[in-house]
Parts: sequence; C-alpha cells; structure tokens
Amino acid sequence: MGEVRLKGLANADAAVEALKAAIAIDAHHAVAQRMLGIAYRRLGKGPDAIVALEAAIAIDPADADARYELGSVLLDQQFFQAAAEQLQILVELAPLHPKARLSLGSALMRLGQTKQGREMLEAHHRLQEQAEEINRIRRALRRDEGEACRSLWVLGCGSVLVVSGSDGHM
Repeated sequence: MGEVRLKGLANADAAVEALKAAIAIDAHHAVAQRMLGIAYRRLGKGPDAIVALEAAIAIDPADADARYELGSVLLDQQFFQAAAEQLQILVELAPLHPKARLSLGSALMRLGQTKQGREMLEAHHRLQEQAEEINRIRRALRRDEGEACRSLWVLGCGSVLVVSGSDGHM
C-alpha cells in the first residue's frame, strides 16, 4: 500500500474507511495501521489514533514514522510522559529524524525537565543547520557538476571525447 496524502477532513473520513477495509483484509499491515492513526489524528480522534499507531508499532517496532506520529498524538492528548518515552525511542531508532528531538524537547519541557528539554531543542536546531548546509552543498555540487560536464562536452567536440551532462544534455 502506498503512502496516502490526507487533505481536508472529507479525505480523512474516506481514508479511515478505506484503511479499515484494508486492515480487515490484512490486520498485520503496519503502514495501513500507521496511516489509519494519522487519519484519526487529523479528524481529532486522539484515542483512536493512539490505538492504530500502537498497532502499527506492535507490527513493526522499527517504524520511525509511526513512533513520531504516536509521540505527537500523545503530546496532543497531554500524555507527556508516554510521549517522551516514545520520542526517546524514536531518537535512538532514527537519530536523524527531522522532528524527533524537537518533539522530545517539547515533551520534556512540559514534564518540567527543562535542562534535558533545552538540550534536545538545541540538538534539533544544530541538526537543522547541518541539514541546511548539506542541502546547500548538494545544490552547489549539482550546479558545478552540470557546468563541469558541459565544459567537458565542449572540449571533447573536436576529438573523440564526448561526455554528456547528468541532466541528459550534451
């Protein structure tokens, strides 16, 4: 089953019905359980979302997206300790998850663990800055690679050397 994009509550209602039907056929489909949890959360049905997301994690304990969603809905429902536990597992499971430390920091702050919460929030910001720098370097490398390939092609026109660019142009 592919990823489902939920836009608007009408789509979330339809998604819930379709996902329930899929789960009736295969109750051990972790992605369907996760997507059901996300749809329930979108509809404001936190307790139902928690049940579906816990089912997804029971099927696939390494599903980082299900753990993030469960931690988020637990935060929404003000179950801060349970949220912190799930989000801590997520940080260990997927240390580069883009929002794990941000959400864990929020849960810890709400539990009154301000020092640990602040550390998580600072770690989140450092990871964000590093990700932005990596993306900037990737864009520059792609641009430079394209320029280098075009230059090689121009140099090779008079001889046997013909190199096409990675963008499909020569």
